[in-house]
Amino acid sequence: KTVERKRMEKLVGKLRHASLAVPAAKGLFSPLQAALNGANQWIRITKPIKQSLQDWRSLIDEVMTEPTSTEELIKAPPAYVGYCDACKFGAGGVGVSGLKELPPFVWRVAFPAEIQQRLVSYSNPTGDITNSDLEMAGVLLEWLVLERIGVRLRHEHVGVYCDNTPTVAWSMKLSSTKSKVAARLLMALAMRQRVTRSSPLLTISIAGKTNTMAD
Repeated sequence: KTVERKRMEKLVGKLRHASLAVPAAKGLFSPLQAALNGANQWIRITKPIKQSLQDWRSLIDEVMTEPTSTEELIKAPPAYVGYCDACKFGAGGVGVSGLKELPPFVWRVAFPAEIQQRLVSYSNPTGDITNSDLEMAGVLLEWLVLERIGVRLRHEHVGVYCDNTPTVAWSMKLSSTKSKVAARLLMALAMRQRVTRSSPLLTISIAGKTNTMAD
């Protein structure tokens, strides 16, 4: 139920070293790092920490059977490009060609009433979901749509334009210690990149007024 801080720090250090060869694993650090941000000498093993370590075990077992390609380690100009955006009512985006041809597509997903009611706003200051969390969901959905329409992502580079600064930063680091919602979404994004054996996602900041297609 608990673990000594020094033992957790040692484990996280080893995992960070291992993540150099398994880039998707960077998305699993958020709950581990959040647990180390305090000063407690004993750390409670929460459900997110257990999930992170279970996913790590799966990745380590898998990488022993199929080594990581160098194409999965580096960023490069994208073969496919997406634009996404999100607000209280839903998320949407488009996909277009990058270095490789892709028939243009458009997608839109409405957020359930339960999600909308939990959004932080002037009229709902006690909400537990931020607009940045919704934008992070938009980036994940953009990726899932590419998978769904059958785009071959193995060893391919994908670029996604987003007009939310925290989301861009989270996606580039594959980590968030401030938002538990974003942390879970990043774990999902990281695991999908590992399953497809794609190159690291390139998330690109774009000004809101120029993100007209996704708008």
